[in-house]
Amino acid sequence: NGADGKDGKDGKDGNDGADGTDSPIASQAEFMHISFDDVTYCFQNLKNKAATYTSLYDEPFFAWLKGLNEQYGAKFSLYVYNDSISGVSNKFAAEFLAAKDWLKIGLHASNGSHQFTSATYEQGKTAWNAFVDNVVRITGSYLNIDRIPRLHTFAGSLEALRGMRDANCGALGFLSADDSRLSYYFDTELMQYMYSNDHVTDYENGLVFLTTDLRTDWFKSDFSSANTYNKPTEDNVYDELVARYTNASYANSISSYILFGHEWQFYTGSSLNSNKAWFEDACRFADEYGIDFDYAQNRKLSPTKEDIYPETTVS
Repeated sequence: NGADGKDGKDGKDGNDGADGTDSPIASQAEFMHISFDDVTYCFQNLKNKAATYTSLYDEPFFAWLKGLNEQYGAKFSLYVYNDSISGVSNKFAAEFLAAKDWLKIGLHASNGSHQFTSATYEQGKTAWNAFVDNVVRITGSYLNIDRIPRLHTFAGSLEALRGMRDANCGALGFLSADDSRLSYYFDTELMQYMYSNDHVTDYENGLVFLTTDLRTDWFKSDFSSANTYNKPTEDNVYDELVARYTNASYANSISSYILFGHEWQFYTGSSLNSNKAWFEDACRFADEYGIDFDYAQNRKLSPTKEDIYPETTVS
C-alpha cells in the first residue's frame, strides 16, 4: 500500500487489520506527521563540530529524535533553509541514510527571510534543486528528502511551486496553514475546504496539499495566534489530541494529524528545554491510540471533491 508500518516499541506493524493481516485500506488510515520549522542549530553544530562529533547522535537534537523513534516508532521532518545546510559535510551520511525511514529533510526557504510569494518558475526550480543537491551531499541519497514540506509562511506563487514540482526529486505537494492565512495560491473557499477535509489535490497542477492541524506555539501562554477555525480547548498537546480524537466534529479532519513546532522554541543549540514535552506528548498519544507515524508522500490519499476543480474529472 506504499505506507510504512509503525515500528513501535512492541514491534507490531501499525498497518495490521483486526485479524492480524495486512489491512487493504491501510493507506487511508489516519497517520501522524511531526515536523520542525526553521531547523538551523543542529545543522550548524554538524558543520562547526564535525571534527569532534564521531556520530550524528553526538548532536543533542538528533540524539533526542532517535530516542523518540526507538521508544515510539516516531518519524520526523526537518524543514531547513538552503543557507543553513550549505557547507555541512557528508561525514554522517551513513547514519542519515540508515535513518531514512524516520528522518527526512524538507525545503523551508532559501534563507531565513525568504518567501516564494512572488517567485518565478525558474526561481522555484533553482531553489529546490539547490536544496536537493545539499541533502544528497549530506546524506548520500535522495531517500532522506521530504517531498511534501511546509514552505516559509505558507507562501509560494503557483509558478514557483510548479518549478519545485519539475525540479530534481521534485515537490509532490505542500503543507498548508494552520490559521487564517491563505496558503500559496489558494482562495478563501479552498482554504475553508482544507480546514474541514484535511487535504486537497490540485489535479490540474499535479500537487497535493495537507492542512497543518496543530502548531505547538499555541501552547505557550503568551502566544497570539491568527487561528480562527480550530483553536485548542486544552492546555497541553496530549489532551488536545485526545479531545480531537474523541470529538465527532473532527471526523473529516483527522485522517492526518499534521503537527509542527520551531526548533528555536525548545532547542538552544546545546540543550533542550521543557517545551520538548510538546512533541513527546504527541508521540505518546499516537502510541497509545494506535496511530501510525508516516510521511504524506507515502500515503495514497483519497480523492478530493470534484467541484474544487470543476474543469477536471476526478476519478
